Amino acid sequence: MAKRETTMWNLLVWTYHNQRVHLAGDNFHPSAGTGSIMAAVQNVAELGCATDGSRGSSFAVHSDAVEVDMVLRKLTGHPLVIDAAKIAEPYDWQYGALEVDFAPQSPPVGLATRALAKWETQQDRLYHQALEAASQRVYGQFFQAVEMLAQRFQVNRSLLAKWWVTGIGLDRCPWAAREAVEKVASG
Repeated sequence: MAKRETTMWNLLVWTYHNQRVHLAGDNFHPSAGTGSIMAAVQNVAELGCATDGSRGSSFAVHSDAVEVDMVLRKLTGHPLVIDAAKIAEPYDWQYGALEVDFAPQSPPVGLATRALAKWETQQDRLYHQALEAASQRVYGQFFQAVEMLAQRFQVNRSLLAKWWVTGIGLDRCPWAAREAVEKVASG
């Protein structure tokens, strides 16, 4: 059977969103070989997955999905990648950061209403800049993990039976296009 070309991002979405390998656990890995099949079916059913193969995820996980999962879990940044691939959405480079290094300032005493509103707008803008900068740093970690995984599968094509990884499938700096538009618009 000829291998199908795909990007690393599409393969990750297939692995975690379609195959749902993260729900399979050790009971379903071909190398596990232990554990009761009834216990495995019960575990999958408790997670709300189909166990009869008629819809959704079943306990029949493709060996390529297991391989992708095993290789990815050895890399730094894998939780970001798994979480994004499960919902089939790349990491949010604008608002994805959960922690932001920003200390809001107290407003100066005695500001008039108009001046206070202007000051609050400035603080809000500074916060959003800090949030976006933090999100971009985390997106960089996310991208680096996907890039390293793609390189691993491109170098060793025999690791996957069904797929041939031809690229990453994500932008290194998705914010660059917006910055270029803003630069043109500002003059």
